[in-house]
Amino acid sequence: KTLTVFLTLTLVAESIRDNIVNLYTYNVVELTGDQKKDSEVLDAAVESLQKGRIIGLPTDTSYAFAVGLNNTNAIRELYNITRTPYNHSVSICVGKIDDIGYYGKTHNVPKSLIQQLLPGPVTILLERELTLNRKLNPRSNLVGIRMPGAKTQLFIRKVTLKYGGPLVLIPAAIYGNQSLSVYHFQDLWQKVDIVFNIGKLPKVGIHGSTVVDLSVNGEYKIVREGIPARADAVRSIAERHHLKDPTSKTPFRGTEILFK
Repeated sequence: KTLTVFLTLTLVAESIRDNIVNLYTYNVVELTGDQKKDSEVLDAAVESLQKGRIIGLPTDTSYAFAVGLNNTNAIRELYNITRTPYNHSVSICVGKIDDIGYYGKTHNVPKSLIQQLLPGPVTILLERELTLNRKLNPRSNLVGIRMPGAKTQLFIRKVTLKYGGPLVLIPAAIYGNQSLSVYHFQDLWQKVDIVFNIGKLPKVGIHGSTVVDLSVNGEYKIVREGIPARADAVRSIAERHHLKDPTSKTPFRGTEILFK
């Protein structure tokens, strides 16, 4: 009888534990690489965005929280849950190269330059177009645009394309902290609708994307180095397109290996 009671109590304890675990992880979804399963997950991500909710997902550098570009309330919530200062500009993610010119002015930027920079861990700064949500980075006349990943099957690209519009991205962590793993921002899981987990991302992603300002005709300026090798490649590409760095007195002669 004592053994029966013990086993019963053990089962009850395990049930309570499982319920607690489910309570805190029910919104974390594993990306398996299985096309059918990930297709269902993709639908869930898009549905969440369409409802104006926040999702967490991997990029090619770190995990990010994302919302639809025109959902101003959700953008405000991104700042609130991550405690990001309101004067800190955030970037947008597009699914196709051709979408970039709709949100940032590209008439003075060679298309071949953009095609060599993106997709990949690079953010390009352009003068903003009137089509951009006025509530996004209202104190800046520039917009940062990303298109993560060298592979079209990267989950965030799939989400952006199926959603049918750009996503606003912010690092998935309290401002200033890293987010290479979903467990780095575990305390924020319950503040978003779904978190998509692909595992721990490479440590090099801690540098973030390389940010390059292309808003001035004939010039480029590295605003943030990001991954060192990628920053060098950005300089090489820019100078091959006859752009000059106004902060440098001598031409850059860096590696071109990444883009050969």
